[in-house]
Amino acid sequence: RNPPTPAAARAGAPSRPRPMGRGGVRRTWEEFREAGRAETNLLGQSVPFVGRRTELESLYNALRDALNAKRVRSVWVHGEAGIGKTRLVDELHRAVAPHRRGVHWLAVGAGESLTGPATIVPRVLLELVGGDAVLHDAAPWQRVQAALRDLVGADHAPEFMQVVSLLLGIRSPHDTDEGNTQRIREPPVEVSARFVASLLRSRARQGPLVLAIEAPPEAAADVSALLAALGGALDGQPAAVVVACREPPSAGLGVDVLQLEPLVDQDAVALLLQLLEGVEALPSALVERVVERARGNPERLLDQLRGMMAGGEIARDDSGVWRWTAGGAEVEGLVGAGRSTQPRRPGARASGGLPRLPERLARLPAEHRAIVEAAAVFGTVFWFDGVLSVM
Repeated sequence: RNPPTPAAARAGAPSRPRPMGRGGVRRTWEEFREAGRAETNLLGQSVPFVGRRTELESLYNALRDALNAKRVRSVWVHGEAGIGKTRLVDELHRAVAPHRRGVHWLAVGAGESLTGPATIVPRVLLELVGGDAVLHDAAPWQRVQAALRDLVGADHAPEFMQVVSLLLGIRSPHDTDEGNTQRIREPPVEVSARFVASLLRSRARQGPLVLAIEAPPEAAADVSALLAALGGALDGQPAAVVVACREPPSAGLGVDVLQLEPLVDQDAVALLLQLLEGVEALPSALVERVVERARGNPERLLDQLRGMMAGGEIARDDSGVWRWTAGGAEVEGLVGAGRSTQPRRPGARASGGLPRLPERLARLPAEHRAIVEAAAVFGTVFWFDGVLSVM
């Protein structure tokens, strides 16, 4: 992702944080228009932030109040996939500007690590003691032990290290039994959550703390256990927690809930027009068509634009100008395989037999066309240079 990493943001944090005021978002329309004009913004992540200003202000104010009042507060952001949860947290990070305000920002992503812990609570612990760099360090034990000395002091670090090493799977340098392949079971999530919460309390005592967790749906229960533990451990400390998850929180968890709704049409149109600015010869019906298919979901909108570029409908000519190359008659097929906008039962046929394909897909070899026609029954179809995608 383009935004600075939380690890980079923590570098050089002053010892005395100044009060949080009203933050600003750096990614303005002007910055977006100037960024990567010679390349392409559509296939990257540098897209404008629209339609979520109210949610961003609400989230920012919750964090500001919690850190200034030294009262822990948790906000659970939920909504369907691609609705903008991750982007909202990214913009919050920019608005808070933790590297300038002395805020310790810990971010735990939803993606699975090939080498790190498989569950959320140990991954929070890993981020607290140094992040993924610990697992690639030549001496991870010494590195984690140094982090613990900073958190709990030299006297208690060895005791804490025994539990941390189990949760992170780090072998002691004194353990010479290389043939021991016995798998150590992770303690119950409630136990590990209380342990990690105690370490987060130590970090919060050193300065304001924000924990941002992007949780997959299957991790919702583990995150709930961690939040329950943090509620007691961080009481009276300048700390805040932001959770982004598709699933809503469990009842009685005691968190603020922020549900992201689909973008209204005018916001989706504004986003699309900015993305297509400078593209010449666009069909008049294109904007309405793409917005209709996106159904208020920013990621669906971007997927359609990426598909147009990958399929050659939007291309850059020899003079460096981006143009619409498919002609006005191809609008129906730009955003898929020409299926009806009305939802259809999986396996059902469009009226008239097989789904109608746009001209570009109809020119595919017969064996490929048959695959596309079959796949179009289940959703919007793209053919990217030999790769079939179904939305």
